[in-house]
Amino acid sequence: GLRIRYVAIPEGLLELFLADVPSGVGHPGFGLEVTRRKGDFDIVVGLEHESIAPKNGLFLEKGDTPGQPGENPDQVEFESFALLSLDVSFLWHRRVHERVAMRYGAGIGLGFVLGELFQQDTTCANADINTCNLDTTAPREKNDDVPPVVPVVNILTGMRIEVMPQLSVNLEAGF
Repeated sequence: GLRIRYVAIPEGLLELFLADVPSGVGHPGFGLEVTRRKGDFDIVVGLEHESIAPKNGLFLEKGDTPGQPGENPDQVEFESFALLSLDVSFLWHRRVHERVAMRYGAGIGLGFVLGELFQQDTTCANADINTCNLDTTAPREKNDDVPPVVPVVNILTGMRIEVMPQLSVNLEAGF
């Protein structure tokens, strides 16, 4: 089957680790999946690609204050920053109508991080991040701290609508 998802990372979640971020992340993801169905239980294996890059901009680490030595935000740029994930999900269904079933379950997998992340130092006039500018004497450096592989864990609920035998549309929400 074809998999189309809207993948979002809320700004508030990023702010658990960063004091200031330009925005959250929200991009469509596309992939393929194979489903093995037995009764009301599915095992779904999926391969998916999605962009995971926030907007380029100033990122301030939690606990840092602009204008203090060594605590200025970094100008961060994302180049083709994406995730190629391979996952398996285990889903159960409860019929609510002849062609409609509620679905719920969870899955695990691996996400392979693609693309690059670059950082450049800034200088700030005071504690206001809006006074920060690129430090033209500082080099633009590739950040090698990005892990090449990350775990993928998902929990979902939704509906399966059977259009005809062997064709269904799944509407899901999850984490």
